[in-house]
Amino acid sequence: MRANAGEHDRAAYIEDLILIAEDELRETDYVVHPSDIEESWDHLARAQVNAAIAHVEAVREQTVAIREQTEVIERAIREQTAAIREQTAAIYRTRNVVPSAAAGTSSYER
Repeated sequence: MRANAGEHDRAAYIEDLILIAEDELRETDYVVHPSDIEESWDHLARAQVNAAIAHVEAVREQTVAIREQTEVIERAIREQTAAIREQTAAIYRTRNVVPSAAAGTSSYER
């Protein structure tokens, strides 16, 4: 019977240790569970992926805007070049000057 009493004392001692450990855990501010850590990493990873996607989309939108601006500028340059050519031709006509294509100069018609 004494052996059973010793085992009982040991079991009671272990139970006391468990209760003390549980009390200490309750007293701590926060105990991080592994699933909480995994969930936090998943949340962080999703946030990073979403941020990268948003950045890529912003770059695409900027690229489209730049292409549109480039087309507008190129069109304006073509129109201005054509207008300058027309003005130059009109000036030559009013002065009776025929541009010399070979020399890049002009000569007066007489």
